[in-house]
Amino acid sequence: MTLRSFSGRTALSLCLVSWALRAESPDGVQPLPPLTVTASRRALTPEEVPVGLTLLDAQDIQNSPAITADDFLRQVPGFSLFRRTSSLAANPTAQGFTLRGIGPSGTSRGLVLYDGAPLNDAFGGWVAWSKIDLRAAEQIEVVRGGGSTAWGNTALSGVVQVLPAPIDRSGGKVSVLAGNRGILETRIRTRARQGNWAASVEGRAFQTEGYIRIREDQRGAVDKPVDSRHETLAATLEHTSPQGAFFRGRLAYFNERRNNGTPLTANNTESWRWQHRYDMTPSPNGVTTWTGFAERSVYASTFSSVAADRNSERLVLDQYRVPSTALGTGLTHERPWGRDQLATLGTDLRRVEGETRERVVIPNLRRTAGGEQIFAGLFAENQSPISPATTLSAGLRADIWQNRDGFLATGPFDRPETGSRTAFDNRTELLFSPRLGAVTALNDTNRLRASVYQGFRAPTLNELYRPFQVGSDRTLANENLDPEQLTGAELGWTWTPTDTLSSDLTFFWNDIEDAIANVTLGPNPLGGADRQRQNLDRTRVRGIEWEGRYRPAAPLEFFTRQALLDTEIRRADRQPDLGGKRIAQVPRSQGTTGIRLDLSDSASTTVQLRHESARYENDTNTRRLSGFYVLDLLYRHHLSENLTLRAGIENLLDRRYADGSIGDDLTTLGHPRLVTLSAAVSF
Repeated sequence: MTLRSFSGRTALSLCLVSWALRAESPDGVQPLPPLTVTASRRALTPEEVPVGLTLLDAQDIQNSPAITADDFLRQVPGFSLFRRTSSLAANPTAQGFTLRGIGPSGTSRGLVLYDGAPLNDAFGGWVAWSKIDLRAAEQIEVVRGGGSTAWGNTALSGVVQVLPAPIDRSGGKVSVLAGNRGILETRIRTRARQGNWAASVEGRAFQTEGYIRIREDQRGAVDKPVDSRHETLAATLEHTSPQGAFFRGRLAYFNERRNNGTPLTANNTESWRWQHRYDMTPSPNGVTTWTGFAERSVYASTFSSVAADRNSERLVLDQYRVPSTALGTGLTHERPWGRDQLATLGTDLRRVEGETRERVVIPNLRRTAGGEQIFAGLFAENQSPISPATTLSAGLRADIWQNRDGFLATGPFDRPETGSRTAFDNRTELLFSPRLGAVTALNDTNRLRASVYQGFRAPTLNELYRPFQVGSDRTLANENLDPEQLTGAELGWTWTPTDTLSSDLTFFWNDIEDAIANVTLGPNPLGGADRQRQNLDRTRVRGIEWEGRYRPAAPLEFFTRQALLDTEIRRADRQPDLGGKRIAQVPRSQGTTGIRLDLSDSASTTVQLRHESARYENDTNTRRLSGFYVLDLLYRHHLSENLTLRAGIENLLDRRYADGSIGDDLTTLGHPRLVTLSAAVSF
């Protein structure tokens, strides 16, 4: 077993002091604030959270023109998708996200939760954003930084948690959304509540004809739109006992088919998922929560090599089956003690198993690679009021990461038993994730928060064992990858001089050791580049985040969310040419600014401008993607208590911007103008 000390900085982190506070309104009368459960696994008001937090409620969701969860989250400061590509057009393996400029990749460097259970793919770590029904969410919580202390692996840059709306009454809702490029979505949800029992069934079907991603002057006969369709079906059961215990269980099915831009490239995903949460009967000794989930998923994809004139292609790889299984459970206990002390204790266990089964067309080989991972964590956090205005919080988590039964087997496709099989060494490591911080009220309008923390992300089975090829670019796996490790600090200032004006400013610093990157090794005989997943010795990200709202008059509201990011590869001993380069796929600035206007008691409109500066596509900073801005528009009208109409336009001005590249010559484009109309009927 290896004990990782995070380069000796744990001692420094545990010695730094920061402040926390519960602020009150000047007149002592204030509506109940929203609660967040993501930062510490217990219900806290936003004023009690010591790290950067963005809360997006159902009203924010309804006022957004976005129709997918990932496009909706682009307004969060520092939220970034790999290659800027919306899930409307991206292969699922390219749908990873990150926060605060750590560097997005196909594998997420952040954790996505649905009601406390992880949604990241078990084998590859990416996120199938299509699984999330954006309009069914009651609240989305985004914790920027410091997530590993509560959640462990993958929460390196932060956590996004989607919380479903409760089943509060009997009834239902039917909605239809249609738009250009063949978009059609139908949703239905029925609910029933009787006494202490409640149940719901919901279904959703979505399809789009997509668009051609290759730039117009570079297209050939093989280029076609990236169309997709998916269906989801879920059943939920809830029960509340007279003594206060609560249970929620959910069974969900998901099926998605995509074309990836040419006749021979496609992928599909199918999964079954169960998850539950049980809040046991409260007692004077505290509250205990038991969670669990199980998911079985199968993924398949094909890859081709396209001729230089893009008028023909040939199949090069058929990833015909990628089965994976994820199982997890956890216990959390919240307990008051001493004088106003509040402790949270917990443990969780997760097991992941998966492999890829592939046919390499030339030569006709069968390749299989995979393994098993186990994560066992134990965490504790304590909240201590040290004055009427200040509360200190401290937490520590220990995780055991075990990687075992890893292998890579190759052989003739029709006689795989005659090939070779490489078994990789098992690994076990112990990792720690401490956090210290909180908030203090300087006065009725100013509040400060500060925190220091550490976190980690273990390499996925996909990164460890599976090589892959996109066009003429080949990427090799690396079974010797180490976990990524982050040490971070932040200072935040919240200013609320009036009920109509608020501002939240955050300064942060992140130091990442062993960041996993696709490192260029050199050109290959196919005309592309050979790369390998490797650990970079040290990268650094510094930045500023700002969220502001101003409502000068009742019908009008201005809002802005901005991020400035400074990134650098500080040291890469095995790749010295990368030293001093910017981290790939990270812009220097990004943000959203908008206006919401209530036209009447039943109608409203939202206009928002999203922008992003230039970023580099690759690690050597030789492929540059220019910056861009897009304008979005939404109009909502409540015709009656039960009928709502929406009209949305994303990318109103139809800006054509690059979201990636293939090789050194081809440019792929972001989503063009998207117009949608929808109607929702409640009953």
